[in-house]
Amino acid sequence: MASITSPSLLDFPLSPAPEGVTSNFKNPTSRANQVYIAAAICLPLIFLFAGLRIWAKLSLMKGRRTWDDLTCTLGLIAGTFFISITVAAVGGGAYGIHQWDLTIRDFTKTQLILTLIVESVYGPCIWFIKLSLFVLYLEIFGLLKWMRFFAISGMVVTGLFYFSSMVAFLAMCVPTKGHDQFDYLFALAQPRCAKSTMPLVTATGVVNVISDLFLIALPLPAVWKLQLPTQRKWGVSAMFLTGFAACIASILGLVYRISITRHTTDNTWVVIPVWVTTIVEMTAGMLVCCMPTTTAAFKKLKTPLNSVLSRNKGSSMGSSGATGKHSEGSTSELGHDAVWIGPDACPNEWQVDNARNPQMAENGKVVHVTTSIAVAHKPREVF
Repeated sequence: MASITSPSLLDFPLSPAPEGVTSNFKNPTSRANQVYIAAAICLPLIFLFAGLRIWAKLSLMKGRRTWDDLTCTLGLIAGTFFISITVAAVGGGAYGIHQWDLTIRDFTKTQLILTLIVESVYGPCIWFIKLSLFVLYLEIFGLLKWMRFFAISGMVVTGLFYFSSMVAFLAMCVPTKGHDQFDYLFALAQPRCAKSTMPLVTATGVVNVISDLFLIALPLPAVWKLQLPTQRKWGVSAMFLTGFAACIASILGLVYRISITRHTTDNTWVVIPVWVTTIVEMTAGMLVCCMPTTTAAFKKLKTPLNSVLSRNKGSSMGSSGATGKHSEGSTSELGHDAVWIGPDACPNEWQVDNARNPQMAENGKVVHVTTSIAVAHKPREVF
């Protein structure tokens, strides 16, 4: 198909303005900054937690690798890629503005290709993040038969849906007769894509909400059956319940997705909150994936500060011997309130050998370590 060369066509509004509204091509209202703000907040959090996870694995866990390391890494890469490509798509200048304030010229070929990439890779990206959580649950609670069943079932069902949705979107929205600006624009605007994908958009929102609720609820019964004081159980549960932010984001995302199906003539405006809630949902999932390991990092970083405060307090009381030095790797270094969770619950030198301490173990799980609480499988190499 020939490229559009007529200036009159390139400057034609993308859609007619509503009655009583005049198109504003020079200084249109935009809410694209919502995506920039979401990315500016979420990306540093992702990098912070990912960095702490890597540091904890290398320095505290002696580089011991488990399967959740692989899936969490894939989830972090997928989530970061989606956020970056979304920012690039919005940066093209067409999204966040009402369609009647845009011209065909505003939708360059690059802008249209970025749109296809964002919409097509969404399913695999969100699945890799959810996969990392399912594998994390298997690493922590894999001895439980029901946990293995539900976690593996969740991986398979969500994977089939998200990858199928990607294939369906590409089949309906990729141009088949050419690859210039107008071919891409026509492919996205034709009813086969613009209208036929609306049920898929809503279904994706519903699956997001259900899967997020499922991921929040799945580990809680296992946590509350652990031999931990109630306060500790609440603390461990709160770590997993951080994913509730993802659930809220997915619920809001469903609302905005339904809004898209009702305002098909202004997608460039209504898609922004969908992308914002998606960024938040992905970020929450990635943080939960990192938290079991970064808990160890935070405890380690907290120890020097506590030591300094203790020394200062001891000096002011005139008792320099009140604060003793902790030997490297001792359990006292962790503090009395340390709570460890996961296959990396605590470094190898701090874990309890079941053969020597049978009263402290149950079904291969450490349930108590001196003054600290630990919940973990015995150390095992999986790579």
